[in-house]
Amino acid sequence: MKTMADRQTLLWRLSDPRGRLSTYISSQLLALHTLLTIWAKPQWPLLVFLHELENIQPWVERFRPFPAVRLVVSTTKVIHWPESLKPDSILVSRLTPEGAEIMRPQLVDDSIRPADLRRLPPTRLIYQKRDQLGTAEMEEFNLV
Repeated sequence: MKTMADRQTLLWRLSDPRGRLSTYISSQLLALHTLLTIWAKPQWPLLVFLHELENIQPWVERFRPFPAVRLVVSTTKVIHWPESLKPDSILVSRLTPEGAEIMRPQLVDDSIRPADLRRLPPTRLIYQKRDQLGTAEMEEFNLV
């Protein structure tokens, strides 16, 4: 088993499509949070995936103070982030009409309309990193 001392990134991805494992997932995330509080400050990033969690904001608030943690929130539901939790990067694929209305104000380019977010080709992604906005094809990420 690789450890942080081996300079390996920790990858943590949880999924609960049926919504039955919330207690288990919470206990695992609390255990990870506890480990992060006692480990010496790592010199390399730790990648933590929070995948399809119902109530994501408390977990973002818990993990965000750790400078080495890189949080990836993956969800099919568009989230309206409070300003204090606004993400550094956003990766968006084709959205529902409701999702497009929520996501549009979170993008830096005012020329993008909600209709543009609903009509994205299936393989096209919009990527925003702070104040930079661009597009990419999923093949570039080997996601197809």
